Amino acid sequence: MMAKTHSEMAAELVVQGCLSNLAGAGDGKFPPGGAFLEERERSELGLQPGGRTLFYAIGQSGVYANFQGANTTVWFSAADTNSADALDKLERALKAAFPGSVQRHDRSLPNDDFSRERSYDVPLNAERAATVDVAYPAPGAGAVGFRVRVLAYGRGQKTN
Repeated sequence: MMAKTHSEMAAELVVQGCLSNLAGAGDGKFPPGGAFLEERERSELGLQPGGRTLFYAIGQSGVYANFQGANTTVWFSAADTNSADALDKLERALKAAFPGSVQRHDRSLPNDDFSRERSYDVPLNAERAATVDVAYPAPGAGAVGFRVRVLAYGRGQKTN
């Protein structure tokens, strides 16, 4: 079996890890192979105390998944982000697992000419839903990183 790319691991973490668990279908499990970071390592990444962070090593870098309250952030830097591949893999996995997902917008980020943001509303089950915000490189920007933020909420709680 070939090793996963950063894009493939990020899509798996978001869809099969985060969203499936939020929907009640994941049994609280995440893909094997991740290691929890110590608080010192989390601090070095600029993360707030109190959360948990998994790291999946891929080559000389890897993919992170940070859990902080109702927010989960999955990200990686450089690697294979210089194409639409990461966004395409995530979107295909998202729509296959949660076909009711609706893209809300795709726009340039203010104050950052090199990045774009795409946002989805994802119905998970009768009681829960999530917003999935994806920050990805703008065309021609090169490998600047890929970040997915998942915000879970109960149906009827979303205010934006």
